[in-house]
Amino acid sequence: MPLLITLVRAIHVLAAVIWAGGAFFNVVFLSPAVKASGPAGGTVMQKLTSGPLIRTMQIVPLVTVLAGLILYWYYSRFSLGYITSVYGLFLTVGALFGLAAFLEGLFVTGPTADKVGKLGAQMAQAGGPPQPEQIAEMQALRTRFERAATRGLAFLIIAVVGMTIGSGL
Repeated sequence: MPLLITLVRAIHVLAAVIWAGGAFFNVVFLSPAVKASGPAGGTVMQKLTSGPLIRTMQIVPLVTVLAGLILYWYYSRFSLGYITSVYGLFLTVGALFGLAAFLEGLFVTGPTADKVGKLGAQMAQAGGPPQPEQIAEMQALRTRFERAATRGLAFLIIAVVGMTIGSGL
């Protein structure tokens, strides 16, 4: 069993690195650059969202959470004694914030990104300048996306710190 758990742990850590790194890159570098680029930024985002990036950022968080749940069960057996130990508390906080980031992505960030993509495609297909209501809707969606992505990144940072401290004790 330890070899299998070692493999699950490696999968969990690798997937978490990809997820958190992608979120960090998006919030800190990509989104501000896209925003500053105006209409050209929208073109870049359409290319990114039509490629493998979206599928990767849907699968990687799910793999991270599933592997994390397996590990959490393996080490804790959901025992209150384990969960309330110093080690268990840090891992539990990390796990809860990781789940919060996952749920944020599943219910807010992901659906909002889909809406941005669909509206952007509609605006591009129209052939002319976008309608004022389309521009207003796009701005509202982008604001919602940015806030959700920033919250998700904050959750991931807390999750990574909690799990790093917990696993080092």
